[in-house]
Amino acid sequence: MGSPMFRHFDEGLYRWLIRYIYVPLGGSRHGPFYKVLSTGFAFGFVCFWHGGLDYLRYWALMNWAGVLVENGIKSLFASSCLRSIVVSF
Repeated sequence: MGSPMFRHFDEGLYRWLIRYIYVPLGGSRHGPFYKVLSTGFAFGFVCFWHGGLDYLRYWALMNWAGVLVENGIKSLFASSCLRSIVVSF
């Protein structure tokens, strides 16, 4: 569920979110749709746990978008087509 920053900022919270929100909603084991959904619910939970104010919603949305972009770029560079182009150069 994102970069190492999220894993190490609050390790206990990270493990709780993974165990009780991310994995039960599908996580990365059931394909990209469930990964996006699970990640969004985890950020949404943190947002509403802290009061759900406007700035928290923006925080959650921007972080969710950042994680999606990060995972998308990681998947793109992991593809065999792009990897062969990078290796050839």
